[in-house]
Amino acid sequence: MVKILASCVSARAVARLSFLDTSPSVSRSLAILLVFALLISIASFASFAQATKNLRFAAIGDYGDNSSNINGSENVEMRAVANLIDDKNVKLIITTGDNSYTSTAIDTNIGKYYADYIGSYSGGYGDGATSNAFFPSAGNHDYSDGGGISTYLSYFTLPGIGISTSGTSGTETYYDFVQGPVHFFVIDPNNGTGVGSIQRNWLQAQHAASTSTWKIVYDHHPPFSSALHMSTPDMQWPFEERGVTAVLSGHDHVYERIIRDDNSDGTDIPYFITGLGGSSRYPFITPVSGIKVRYNSDFGAMIVDASDARITFTFWSVAGGVGGTLIDTYTIVASTDDGCYVLNASTGKTVVFCL
Repeated sequence: MVKILASCVSARAVARLSFLDTSPSVSRSLAILLVFALLISIASFASFAQATKNLRFAAIGDYGDNSSNINGSENVEMRAVANLIDDKNVKLIITTGDNSYTSTAIDTNIGKYYADYIGSYSGGYGDGATSNAFFPSAGNHDYSDGGGISTYLSYFTLPGIGISTSGTSGTETYYDFVQGPVHFFVIDPNNGTGVGSIQRNWLQAQHAASTSTWKIVYDHHPPFSSALHMSTPDMQWPFEERGVTAVLSGHDHVYERIIRDDNSDGTDIPYFITGLGGSSRYPFITPVSGIKVRYNSDFGAMIVDASDARITFTFWSVAGGVGGTLIDTYTIVASTDDGCYVLNASTGKTVVFCL
């Protein structure tokens, strides 16, 4: 299309500008300048249109513990992670569970640090967000600590008023929503996850109906882990076979990236554990198959950038100050309308061929 437009403009430019100078060389030069300007305008418009579809989000887990590591009345580790996220200018935050620990009030554990992202907020730390940008998953401590799951459900409105969702789960403990090119599926591992369970069948049906470029599943209990709690067999669903892009979990207070080909078809799926939100840090035990990166030296958050063309997962440690330190990066590239296709995106190395 660009070539056709350039040809049209070139012909018209020569015709309309010929009165300025009868010299063919001048007319050609002016036409070239106009074509060049048009191409820049087209490229700029395309970049703007793409930017409006891009999404940057943060993922944290195992964070909601204002009672630990206290400096005055604040958990300094949680504050460092919250500052890191604010510095990255994300559009939304997802959590991999354990949003509120102990008997400390849920608003003190969550709103004190993330109220600006929470929609329909009625807590004591500001006005909250005009549109919800905080999407938690429920962890075991959200059921057992404080007021339990009823307090959790009263505190949040999920996925939020006006948020794009299938609205088919009938509950706020597991749900789905769409933002930009990503369809998010939030799973509750405390709410029946076996073969034939209502929740498992729900995910299969909604995932199959999704038309989004990227499909992210997240929950609290990791399907695979080499840290303290180890793997969770009940969560080893056929994610890869169903075309899930990536699975994010918490529960183990570490960061891990695990790459697996669960059905041996030559296609990999990444499993991430992001559990360094500020509560505590866990030791590693025996590495599981597919482990590529594991980190527990400091707290931090995942920052994910998604467009229709690619999705990049990064983990940033709070070490080094507000901007943090990059620990890991992993990119998946999709075939796109611009003629670019993935040749090899396994083990974190991306090779792209563009026509």
